[in-house]
Amino acid sequence: MKMRAPAVALLIVATATSLTMLGGPASAAPTAPKKGAASVGAVSVTLDGVATNQASIAPCTTLGANSTPGTTPVAGVVYGKAETSCTRDKGEATAVASGKRFKVTVLRRHRGPVIALTSWSVQCSTKKTGSTASMTLSGLTGVTVPSNIPVNYTVTVPGHKPSDPVLAKVVFNELVVPSPPDGSMVMNLMHIKLFPNTPNSPDRGDIVLGTVDCDPNK
Repeated sequence: MKMRAPAVALLIVATATSLTMLGGPASAAPTAPKKGAASVGAVSVTLDGVATNQASIAPCTTLGANSTPGTTPVAGVVYGKAETSCTRDKGEATAVASGKRFKVTVLRRHRGPVIALTSWSVQCSTKKTGSTASMTLSGLTGVTVPSNIPVNYTVTVPGHKPSDPVLAKVVFNELVVPSPPDGSMVMNLMHIKLFPNTPNSPDRGDIVLGTVDCDPNK
């Protein structure tokens, strides 16, 4: 089964719901500087039995480096031209990651699709009541998604034959929040999980595109 979208421009917007801060410590947060952080992505994969790890590509934070251009090349993963920006205005933090011409080719060796984006961006901001996040992407090929992407929307990429293992699971608009909620959030625009049901596969691991992290409690 092929899972391939037409190679035409496609604009998709998804927004994470605002999270309300709960509990005593969070109620005092408005007087403290808020934290925002971003990265172009991260790679932790094993290909042909060889491990490659690249954490927090082009990171920025409101507590340190406020803008980082450029990316790091990883075999089978092309991040293209990308950058991050982390700013603070009137005590509130905003973190942004964006880029162009992202491409993952590692599934081709298993007769799977090339997953690519023409352009993308993801951002989060702290608010008095918590944090909000949003993402946009265009020119998606290799997998298909709805026009409005719900939180943690997952696409399964099957093997070439019915008896083959699942090649990947691709999570869009991936939202991570603590339990119980405290107003903070982490959003990944895309998270590709290689051979998620075959832990001993020679090709396995995680590829993340576009991460933002906002915390109104810091």
